Amino acid sequence: MHRCTLSFAAMRVASLSVSFIALCPLPNPSGAGTPDNVPLENAAARWAADGPGGTPDFTRHVVPLLGKLGCNNRACHGSFQGQNGFRLSLFGHDAGMDHAELTKDEGEGPRVNVADVDQSLALRKPGGIDDHEGGLRMEPGSWQFRLFRQWIAAGAQYDPKVAPRIDRVEITPAEIILDKSTRPTAQLRLVAHFTDGAAEDMTPLTLFSSNDDAVAKVTDGGEISLAGAGDTAIVATYAGVVITSQVIVPSNSGKTFPDFPANNRVDEFVAAKLRKVGIHPSELATDEEFLRRMYLDLIGTLPTAEKAWQFLGDASPDKRTRLIDELLQRPEYAMYWATATSREGRSAKEYLDEYQALKTALRDGFDSDTYVRRRSNDMFYKKATNGNAETVSLQMAYSFLGLRLECAQCHKHPFDRWTQNDFKRFTAFFNVVNRGQQPDLKEMAPDKPDRTDLPLVEVFVSDRKQSAKPKLLGGDEVDCAVGDDPREALWQWMRSADNPYFGQAIANRLWGHYFGVGIVDPVDDFNAANPPSNPQLLTWLAKDFVAHGFDLKHLHRTILNSRTYQLSWRPNETNQLDERNFSHALLRRMPAEVVLDAINQITGGADRYAGADAPQGTRTINLAPTRLRGNGPEYALGIFGRPLRTQLCDCERSSETGLAQALYLLNDVELNSKLADPRGQLARLLKEIPDNARLIEELYLTALARYPREEEMQKGLAFVAASQSREAGMQDVLWSLVNLREFIFVH
Repeated sequence: MHRCTLSFAAMRVASLSVSFIALCPLPNPSGAGTPDNVPLENAAARWAADGPGGTPDFTRHVVPLLGKLGCNNRACHGSFQGQNGFRLSLFGHDAGMDHAELTKDEGEGPRVNVADVDQSLALRKPGGIDDHEGGLRMEPGSWQFRLFRQWIAAGAQYDPKVAPRIDRVEITPAEIILDKSTRPTAQLRLVAHFTDGAAEDMTPLTLFSSNDDAVAKVTDGGEISLAGAGDTAIVATYAGVVITSQVIVPSNSGKTFPDFPANNRVDEFVAAKLRKVGIHPSELATDEEFLRRMYLDLIGTLPTAEKAWQFLGDASPDKRTRLIDELLQRPEYAMYWATATSREGRSAKEYLDEYQALKTALRDGFDSDTYVRRRSNDMFYKKATNGNAETVSLQMAYSFLGLRLECAQCHKHPFDRWTQNDFKRFTAFFNVVNRGQQPDLKEMAPDKPDRTDLPLVEVFVSDRKQSAKPKLLGGDEVDCAVGDDPREALWQWMRSADNPYFGQAIANRLWGHYFGVGIVDPVDDFNAANPPSNPQLLTWLAKDFVAHGFDLKHLHRTILNSRTYQLSWRPNETNQLDERNFSHALLRRMPAEVVLDAINQITGGADRYAGADAPQGTRTINLAPTRLRGNGPEYALGIFGRPLRTQLCDCERSSETGLAQALYLLNDVELNSKLADPRGQLARLLKEIPDNARLIEELYLTALARYPREEEMQKGLAFVAASQSREAGMQDVLWSLVNLREFIFVH
């Protein structure tokens, strides 16, 4: 237990990069349960007809068995209503509740009958002896039946005070390379280590699933078989603890891995994984592709024709690095990333001042650590009476930790570690101010931060109404006296280098932006069943980010200077289906805000927005997201996938293409008026550039950041010559460029 100022060295939090050992947040001061312990035989062997048997333990054996049989899932007795008056905790997260339900007597006798074991309904119904809506779940005489029966015969005991708890679980093999000719299958084994020093093979009581059946399938007993080339994770769940085993099925092309010179450590980690899976990286992107990609990805802006001409004519070997540094100093960098960051933080209208402050800080140069401090110290104190504590905790977990806690509001998700207890105790950090509409309560949140007289709200974590103190996710309890603010400890932890979540969440979110897929994907869904595709890469990126003082620009540079980011989008025969190992760039449609700005940039148009802070001509990427509602461009933003922002995550945003988008680009009245505007960009160029070939070249550089190919130039010249007027012909040329897939996509 800690006071509001924490000593983080004492914290024990499992690294998200470790997949073969799942640590539980439980102390083990004796050091018992080491890998040297010889595990007991698995349950299937122990309770077979000729097995040694023994007395099963309720939490070790019976509750996991109920999960294996499907009794405690949401479609059966694990639902909130239960079934036929019998309710189990969802996925077995509350052993005490389950034991009480099994042993209570409601007039017809308990479901487990210690006096007459074979009359126990808990045996007879799933064993098919009595009618059971769930059907046959275990054959009488099977090891499952014998295990359950033996527990009842031994008195159906459960004492949470003396029952050893899980210290950790191990899965072997932790990584499996399958081959059709030499190793088409493999058997998984899960061993649980307990706080009393015991270890036991729990494979038969473990739930197995594959994250991608197209790569590898897994049986109920943990046998893996290959299905196709690629890599995936097999998820194993035992007693609420989730662990994964990585499966790799190499693509046997028969070709030698090509030379892949590393620009930095990113490339080393990516190349190591590609060699394992037998995938060859694509060639480097052309200068034209790199230039346009870099501008759109980093500052949400097209390069001008002049900038494209300068870059493409530069023969310097370091011109890509210099371009990255130049763009990081552009004002559009602050505009674009302030909008993206406020989107992640779900800034509401009242947080407009925060958006402006964030944009200024990004422009002047700051780190993510400073952003957390700014947001926590200023905004949360000032806005303490606004919003709901649960909403704030969900928002903080998503924005800064990459964690989704929505399920934990009601129950423990089977593939995640967070329980309802965890959620409520994390929410306790934000329950320091009573909320209401009365003026006297609002006066507790003055304009300036005031840490005094903040009464702690008592939090209850179970039906037994046991009050609890705030607790860090995966970490320690925080002990605060009256007048102390537990959020201080939370801010310290979030900014601490020992926090395994913050650095990985930020690094993964940036990576997902640049590659279209995260190392953990979805990018905001860090959980044990969704392991990183390249854990070594993510761990290094996060550590490097922390080591450089949470410097966002350093993280941008690291990713963008890598050869991996600069690869072509054109696949080769080995990587055509690869979307998780970063062997080539993935084609990505521009975000909605960037689409509108790009159209305005090449036409010289300007959209109108409401508000004195957004005069005509304001860039869409330079507006707080909430300022876009009810404005003229709303329709265009909607069809190009801008989210309504009704959820905490950015998962509402769509990057898909559709008919409405095509129709907008083909014949939208507003778009066509921008193309034909006598005060627009094309009208100016028509006056300044009398040569048709030179003007077509200018339009290609402006829209696509490349020169027209010879065939394109000849077709363009012929079309303009045959048009009613030079002006009409050039308008059609520009219209045709806007309607190319090449325009709307980032290559």
